[in-house]
Amino acid sequence: MNTAIITTINPHSKIELQKNCFEKWKEIGYIPYSYNVDAEKEMLLSAGLDHSDIINVKDEDTSIELNGKKIPRILPLLKDALNRGHSYYLLTNSDIYPAHNNVASNAFSSIAASFIFTRKECFNIYSDKFHHDNYYRGGLDVFWFSREELLSVVNKLSCYEASERMTFGVPGWDFFLAHILCTYFNTPILDGGIFLHPTHETTYSSISEFECFAQEMQKSKKYENRDHISLAAEFANLIEDKCENSKEYSNLIKVMLYKNDHSECVNSVFENCRVKDVAGKYSYHLDSLQIKSMLCLDTIVSIIDADFNSNKWHSLNFLIDKYNTNNCYKIKYLQIMLLELLRKVRDDNNKLTTIYPKGNKHNLSMRNISAIKSADEKERNVFNLVASELLDYGIINKNLLKYLGSCLKNRDEQKLFHRIVLILKKEFIYA
Repeated sequence: MNTAIITTINPHSKIELQKNCFEKWKEIGYIPYSYNVDAEKEMLLSAGLDHSDIINVKDEDTSIELNGKKIPRILPLLKDALNRGHSYYLLTNSDIYPAHNNVASNAFSSIAASFIFTRKECFNIYSDKFHHDNYYRGGLDVFWFSREELLSVVNKLSCYEASERMTFGVPGWDFFLAHILCTYFNTPILDGGIFLHPTHETTYSSISEFECFAQEMQKSKKYENRDHISLAAEFANLIEDKCENSKEYSNLIKVMLYKNDHSECVNSVFENCRVKDVAGKYSYHLDSLQIKSMLCLDTIVSIIDADFNSNKWHSLNFLIDKYNTNNCYKIKYLQIMLLELLRKVRDDNNKLTTIYPKGNKHNLSMRNISAIKSADEKERNVFNLVASELLDYGIINKNLLKYLGSCLKNRDEQKLFHRIVLILKKEFIYA
């Protein structure tokens, strides 16, 4: 089917990932367009994109008057894409990877004239499996339209001043667009089992920009909350409900279309060339990470194998928290520590020290922890401190490590801790 992909590749960050996603859309048979300002064109061409892949965006069609940045606004892009005469359109962020091998428009159009999809979160998009289901329902990343539907949607959006503020990377535009689609077009919201996204921390710290969208949404009198923060939470709950109620369709689409060629090339941990040495040597460690089925083996391998911008404790903590629904934080912390130690061994980063550098804040941290009255909260903070010092700075405090061991009461926790102590003894060099 003649389906255009509307997106914008950011040449300043993670361009290889975005390019891989872009090329996958093209390989399937979609017609992807990256909308960019002229200054970014050479960077995209150098990254391997073709001239025909890039659509020049004029300054007046960017957010420069809103926030001083030349980021493409959504509405002008939709209008431009319509002028290109395609039958179907898919608006998406540039880091969404399509896990299917046939253009989905035929299947979509047999059900509805437009769709809204959540994304499927993965540690590593290339090793995702069909049975993994971890959807992010706090935002919306994929919007699909028939041509006739998009024409009507653009006409409706043009009635709202807030539509001119819809901009890639600015929080809230997805909720506003979804509000318009659900209110006036009865568009379904589904979990996007065929749309993968590599898990990362939120790239913005404030949703203040959502306020202008919230004001327009409140005029519909569909929502109980008046302030934009509460309204955002209310709309997120609405997405949750709609996804739950439409599981039949989302599962049908996933069964019909899901295919991830990369994951089928990696059938087991031992076939993955980048991690086979670590996995072969420490298979019993990996087994111990599967305690109570909290993390399946191929997910563990994906974590070890993934390339994060940062290997810091807080990043790994954030990532596994999204996959770990069990409330036992000690198990989670021990899992993360063991995962990162395995990664350090793999990368020959096996030097630790027991000596704190001058100007360190260890004693201050310990005084703050000692002042905590709750025993559980105190233990949790000690876990954080030990893990951060070990994984972020290569410092091991043997006394605190012993203290952690004394805090572990059940067999699963003790088993993981034993693995950590063993690998620290056998594989690390101490200064």
